[in-house]
Amino acid sequence: MTTALSVLIPVYQRFTGALRASRSVLTHNQTDLETERIRLIICDDASPSIDPDELRRELAAIHPLIEFRRNVTNLGMSANILGMVESCRSFYCTILTDDDWFEPGALTEILRQLDSGVIQKQSVTSIMSPRYSYLESGELAAVSCQIQDSDYLFPAKPRGQALPLAEGAYILSGYFFRPDCVDFDLWRQHIGNAFFPIIYSASIMNTGSTLYLNQSLVHHTTQNLCHWQAWGESDQAQQVRLCHDYLESLAIVSGYSRSRNRSLGDRVHTHQQRMKSYNKRLIEKRDVVLANLGKSIPQPLWVDPAFLQAFVRFLYFIFRTDPGFVIPGSRKKGQQRRW
Repeated sequence: MTTALSVLIPVYQRFTGALRASRSVLTHNQTDLETERIRLIICDDASPSIDPDELRRELAAIHPLIEFRRNVTNLGMSANILGMVESCRSFYCTILTDDDWFEPGALTEILRQLDSGVIQKQSVTSIMSPRYSYLESGELAAVSCQIQDSDYLFPAKPRGQALPLAEGAYILSGYFFRPDCVDFDLWRQHIGNAFFPIIYSASIMNTGSTLYLNQSLVHHTTQNLCHWQAWGESDQAQQVRLCHDYLESLAIVSGYSRSRNRSLGDRVHTHQQRMKSYNKRLIEKRDVVLANLGKSIPQPLWVDPAFLQAFVRFLYFIFRTDPGFVIPGSRKKGQQRRW
């Protein structure tokens, strides 16, 4: 019998977080683990501060069926998760990061959906939900990726929604998908992109339909300590990298979808999607973009018509909101230019 759902918890430097995330699975779904409807797999990415034997013992004390792995050397978040997903043989899997945990009843609802027959009949290859982000104090900070006001079934290659759906998959925790639908070659090709979930979701959403559940499934912690040293030595460098990689991931997803869109109408919609997504991100990260124009924007985008259109709109937005704005590098010595 194929396991219905594997919960994959990648761990790096969060000992107590790994235990808390694991307990959130067992609190309401221990029987599902024991009947093999659910597998729970933890992989520590060679955390220097974690004693693997101690973590193994603590996990076994929670439940002996929890599977623990540890990489010999640090692979990085993307490669660690890729290895976990690629080795998964369950019908569905989901990533639960080590600073998140499942809300009560979340996995029961997902199993109910997997058993309902809708998943098979409609060729659903992924299930996604909005992200409810909380401060460490427990206060709700934000709700993002809320694509619809109610549950909704998006068809495969959803016209006009492909990019918004893929962008919603960046949340990692709260995205459930079929591992056999992942294009691992595409993922490996862009293994270093910080927004790799957006990239791998493209192949999943092109393979089948996506079920959107408008409910809180995961408690996500925000504004906490993140181990992003690999993405930059300073906060500014990290923000530049995140801006660059996000824009790059949008281009990758658009290119992947565009190569599978044969009709002119689909190509026009893809262009419009890409332009709107580029423009939205540029405005969201305007301070980073304006201060680091060369590094925050992937070079290939400067020959992408959709990006150029988005950049013109971005500049218009800046000029309209800040009349004194000066294009970086455009002011000659001693010259004042106002717009």
